[in-house]
Amino acid sequence: MPDHLFIGRLSLNTRMRDILAIFERYGRITRIDLKFGTEWAYAFVNYANQRDAEDAIEHENRREVNGQRIVVKWANGQRWRFLGFSSELTISVIIMILVLLYYYCFY
Repeated sequence: MPDHLFIGRLSLNTRMRDILAIFERYGRITRIDLKFGTEWAYAFVNYANQRDAEDAIEHENRREVNGQRIVVKWANGQRWRFLGFSSELTISVIIMILVLLYYYCFY
């Protein structure tokens, strides 16, 4: 399953080759989407592997690129992990355990 990163606060001088040069060292990139606003540019980078995306966040967040300190984070908000599982799965498991405990205690 690919993981999608948001790269923000990029200089308007940033080009696709700059993004590729920075982020390809962490793993296989499946897509880069570079957008330009009025004051900043931003990009979405998709990795084939979650661990590669995590490494990119860890090493590249707050790095200076073309004179700007960039932001690198999960594209759809921070993904919290518990015992290696995504937050959605963890919440589902907790709810299931609570339901089973309820039925065990009260029935």
